[in-house]
Amino acid sequence: MFFKKSVYLLVLGIVFSLLLVQFNAAVGDEDKNIRELVAELQVVLRENRDAGKDISAAIGLDRRSREAFMAGRHEEARRLLKEAISLLKGGTIEDLEDKKRGLRELSTDKKELQTKGVKIKVWGYEDSPFGIHDPNIIRRPLLQAGIKPPGFDEPKDLADLGVKWVRYAGATGINWGMVEREKGVYDWAKTDFMYGETYKNNLKMIVTVSVFNRLDRGISDKVRISRSEKGYFPKNMDWYLDFLKKTVERYDGDGIKDAPGSPVVDVWQIENELDTPGGWSDTIENYVHLLKESYKTIKKVNPQARVAIAGMATTKGFSLYSKILKYLRPDEKYFDIFDLHWSGQFMGS
Repeated sequence: MFFKKSVYLLVLGIVFSLLLVQFNAAVGDEDKNIRELVAELQVVLRENRDAGKDISAAIGLDRRSREAFMAGRHEEARRLLKEAISLLKGGTIEDLEDKKRGLRELSTDKKELQTKGVKIKVWGYEDSPFGIHDPNIIRRPLLQAGIKPPGFDEPKDLADLGVKWVRYAGATGINWGMVEREKGVYDWAKTDFMYGETYKNNLKMIVTVSVFNRLDRGISDKVRISRSEKGYFPKNMDWYLDFLKKTVERYDGDGIKDAPGSPVVDVWQIENELDTPGGWSDTIENYVHLLKESYKTIKKVNPQARVAIAGMATTKGFSLYSKILKYLRPDEKYFDIFDLHWSGQFMGS
């Protein structure tokens, strides 16, 4: 009996080892394929740069592919690399023009149907909940020059598709440390342009607020820090709340100290994805305190604005967010919207 069990375990071990070798070989082939794409992209980048062509869009795709690869999303990284190579070789531009022609034809069909008395509700109806997360908005110099690289979005195109909401988070949201690099000196250029163009096209906005600031934490620009080192309660809460007050005032559309064009941010979200690695490294109590004080400040400046709790992105968030809710008394209201969005990088978690 013992001999039979030993033989069984030995065979099982051999089979497992063979499967492991095959798995490692498969992963190796996958990474090798990505390495080959990276090498090809570098060659095409050099050729286009030497020819004096604009390679900024391809560089952006290359950067996004690296981020995807580091996050373990190898298929996405491969797709982005192929898009970058295709763009530099001229293929993607033609594909984009085909899509634009299709949209123009669809718009024409819509008008013809309307003249025949056919009621269309789907195309751009006013109360649509259809929104888009973090579009890659074309920067001001490119837009002013009439250049629309593939992979970039223009707010009016989003509106034409029927989009009614845009959520700006991460680098496109409000980052205290990016706007106020020097105390009392504010650089609103990026968000003024982005939110202004979005507002001009009648798109409502949800904007996340990141409270990290190197000056507040006393961290030099020369020191590299991880994401987990950013998710902490401000050391100088009064300073942060003053910045938040100025931010909400700038984007409340009341004509007082507004950004150019008086764009309106409809929803302010305090931090994002507390349940992801490095999302929030501080205590639950401190996040609740941050949420409370931010809510009161926002409502004081703009009572019509709504406040969203940081978005929950994984199944692990159920435990964390239930604890957060327990710290809020039933008679206290310090957020208007509970954000549950399932992050693609955590599928199956």
